[in-house]
Amino acid sequence: MKLEKLIQSLIRNKKITLFFVFLVIAAGTLAFIAMPKQESPDFTVPYAMITTIFPGASQNDVDTYVTVPIEEAIEAVDGYEASTSYSANNLSLVVLELKFSADKEESFRQLKEILSDLQSELPENCGEISINTNITDTAGVLISLSSDELTNKEVVEQAKIVQDGLSTIDGFQRFEIIGNLDYVISVKMDETKMQAVGVSFSDVVALIEAGTQGVPI
Repeated sequence: MKLEKLIQSLIRNKKITLFFVFLVIAAGTLAFIAMPKQESPDFTVPYAMITTIFPGASQNDVDTYVTVPIEEAIEAVDGYEASTSYSANNLSLVVLELKFSADKEESFRQLKEILSDLQSELPENCGEISINTNITDTAGVLISLSSDELTNKEVVEQAKIVQDGLSTIDGFQRFEIIGNLDYVISVKMDETKMQAVGVSFSDVVALIEAGTQGVPI
């Protein structure tokens, strides 16, 4: 009954009712204007993606020697909530989830230190552990390419072909190819034999430099 009387009273006094409605709207608008705002709020996503390349390794070896050790190591990070992993031929992917209450900058600092220490315990031919804390800027699709017949360089070339095809599709922001190995040629020179044929160190260096620049030697 009281509610019905209140409604009837509001209906009878329309001007007073409208006045209070406008008053509430005005108060809300002023509160919104006075509220501190940032054009680009500082918001850190509590996730980190950890990728590691293990060239020539099977899925089982990647999981055993790379993925599992990483998952066990990152449990020591302050604010650790959970982790999700994916192992494939040549590739280990681990996603770390932090608690929302965690000090994310400190947790990510600890994560880098822990994985830096772990690097030396991984197989010798493992690539450097890569940590990405900008998950919102990370590609939403992970495509893994592997071959028992193609070399690493040939697989990377195939990956570039896939990338070119995907670049024609609207909606993709960026692409990243991981697993491309840097090749190093070591030249061991015998000083005695070089002197016998009249070749100096500078001659060898000049030949190598010419070869890297595509100049016939």
